Amino acid sequence: MGPSLTDLFEAIARDEHEAVEQIDFTPHRQRFLKYAAGHQLRRKVLAWASVGAVAASLLLVVYVTMVTRPLTFDVAGRPGDVGAFLAAPERAALDVDFSDGSHLRLKQLGRARVLSLGSHSAHVMLERGSLRARVVHADKTNWQLDAGPFRVRVVGTSFDVAWEPSSERFQLELHEGAVAVSGPRLRGDCVVPAGSKLEVVLSNDSGSGTCVVSKPRDERRASRQPKSPSAPPSAPPRNAQAERSTPAASSAALAPATPDWRRLAAAGKHAAAWSAVQALGFERVQSGASAVDLTLLGNLARYSGQPAQARAALEDVRRRFPRSSEATHAAFLLGRVAADQQQAPAEGAHWFSIYLDELPAGPFAAEALGRLLDCQIKAGQRTRAYTTARRYLEHHPAGSYSGVARQVLAKAQ
Repeated sequence: MGPSLTDLFEAIARDEHEAVEQIDFTPHRQRFLKYAAGHQLRRKVLAWASVGAVAASLLLVVYVTMVTRPLTFDVAGRPGDVGAFLAAPERAALDVDFSDGSHLRLKQLGRARVLSLGSHSAHVMLERGSLRARVVHADKTNWQLDAGPFRVRVVGTSFDVAWEPSSERFQLELHEGAVAVSGPRLRGDCVVPAGSKLEVVLSNDSGSGTCVVSKPRDERRASRQPKSPSAPPSAPPRNAQAERSTPAASSAALAPATPDWRRLAAAGKHAAAWSAVQALGFERVQSGASAVDLTLLGNLARYSGQPAQARAALEDVRRRFPRSSEATHAAFLLGRVAADQQQAPAEGAHWFSIYLDELPAGPFAAEALGRLLDCQIKAGQRTRAYTTARRYLEHHPAGSYSGVARQVLAKAQ
């Protein structure tokens, strides 16, 4: 009887065991240990890489947040609000400090607003008065300051700027750096270097600075025209020598001439300028005045508290020079006379509408649209005021009259 199946399996097992014992597993063991160690290292590396990636992402988020976060500002040490009205008191200045180190000092009775803020930018409006600005320079700094119809673009500098709506006078004095100014009667973007001054007076078309455009007079006064050569010279009086020797003639010769009212008005000496106009006669000055002089005369009458004569001069501009820029400007000034001095809001709305129709993108468009809204409200023109309010917010969402416009729209709902 042969071997059983169990004996055969045991014999095969003994042979396989002896064969396995004869195999050298050392090289295989070393490769396995090396693989296991490398695999564990890779897991550690991947773990640390993941931690590093998370940390880098957090740092990137923090950096981007810090870089893109808008500037903030304090007013007299308290947090300021964008769009809020800033008013300096009568006997002190108002300090405005920004988070990037920039600083504004609004001088006595000045009025301004911070319209918007970016991570490297700010948009400030000076509505009245003067302020001193010190803007810290950075790679992406881009500040903008509006003063009436003038715009000052700033990268980093120190300067004084002033705007007076009543006299329409703009002044800028640069202490450090350089700024670019644009606005009426300026040649393109006027670059003002350090140590320079710029002044523009729109009411009388005067100013000083390298970029101020000189505006020629439309007409020359008759007294400056040369006499016709065909006209015979008048014969001197027989007793001319005697008349020159008389005390009365001597007093007349030494009497001072009437001062030039234009120069006095341009210098801001309104009382003296108005006295000179009265000495010459208002109607006489008006009849021989150019468009520029009529505008100056109308403004002088406004400042002197003579709205009827201001209106006469400004309406004369529109009648005699209907297609000139002075005629359009006169419409705006007539609106101010009616609204501010004659308490006639409906008439003021009429003239502001004319200005906007003739020059919708003019230097006083924003103010004219706001004044139009104010006059329509006071005149009880609710439907027109609603339309004007929507138009104002569409073009000037952060303008001086934006709050009034929103109130009009809210009441209509």
